[in-house]
Amino acid sequence: MSAARPSIFRRLGEKSILFLVKLATLLWGNLSPASQRRWARLFLFLSRPLLRRQRKVALANLAIAFPQKSQKERNALEKKMFLHFITLGLDWLHFLRFPQDVPRRLIIPTGFRERCTTPNPDSPCPSVLYCTLHQGNWELEAHISLLTGSPGSVVVARFHLECLNQLAERLRTADDQTQIIPAEGAALGVYRALKEGRNVGLLIDQNVSPRHGGIFLKFFGLPAVTSPMPAAIARRLRIPIYVVSCLRQPDGTYVMEQEPLPQPAWTYPSDEALTAHILQAYEAMIRRHPEQYLWFYPRWKYLPANVSPEGVAQFPFYAIPKRYPCPESQLP
Repeated sequence: MSAARPSIFRRLGEKSILFLVKLATLLWGNLSPASQRRWARLFLFLSRPLLRRQRKVALANLAIAFPQKSQKERNALEKKMFLHFITLGLDWLHFLRFPQDVPRRLIIPTGFRERCTTPNPDSPCPSVLYCTLHQGNWELEAHISLLTGSPGSVVVARFHLECLNQLAERLRTADDQTQIIPAEGAALGVYRALKEGRNVGLLIDQNVSPRHGGIFLKFFGLPAVTSPMPAAIARRLRIPIYVVSCLRQPDGTYVMEQEPLPQPAWTYPSDEALTAHILQAYEAMIRRHPEQYLWFYPRWKYLPANVSPEGVAQFPFYAIPKRYPCPESQLP
């Protein structure tokens, strides 16, 4: 049976969105870095009344991550973060209009490929996994072939609107060598891509419900649910995991950065131990560039069942009161 045809209102809505995006690319898709900063300040000034919920979430998260900072410092960091993401949106408009600029704006430092593309010679799988986070410009990191010099795949979540999926795919596949793996049922797609010799990139710094395999591990000292899928696959196939980020520079370019794990992925005794070290690598990257991280995402949404009443008070206002099972082994 064929899928139901979208309603006329939905189709008109999607066409309207595509029209507005095309108009935005014409208006703001070819700005200099200085012009982007000016427009970003204007857009933030106009949108701040509409961002009350997002600002509240961001400040709650910053209080968890940086309790040593004053409220004034966290307020300044929250503002810098929103300016970064507005500028990031302007960059996405630029790349939609000029996809050929991706290789020019994505800077791969000397030695990065040598450090981050070496497979395990003792593994039957000649591939590697990249774990990244919502910092800098993660859409540029989707160009796995540019990072590694060979074809790759990237795990992505789909939007509810098909027009947004089409726009996102244009950004992610501009190099013509990157394949998309849908986030739903991603484990099998990742496994197959790696077995085929394709390097794979994915993000695991967002919530995965415990009902869907998420495990509780400490992130900035507070338990957060995280997917152990990359760790499970890396340990099973005995392949490396490289933790990377794509950071924006003042001149509008993006530079790849790596945070090494303390030991090879396949030598960890458990998926939990490896995933915990991935999160620690994320923390190190975030601490160096906190203004480029997605602080308005409700990262500490779930409460583990074994948390004490005192521990509950440490969670942010948006945490769901319902408790979820959490073995002690998941809280190292």
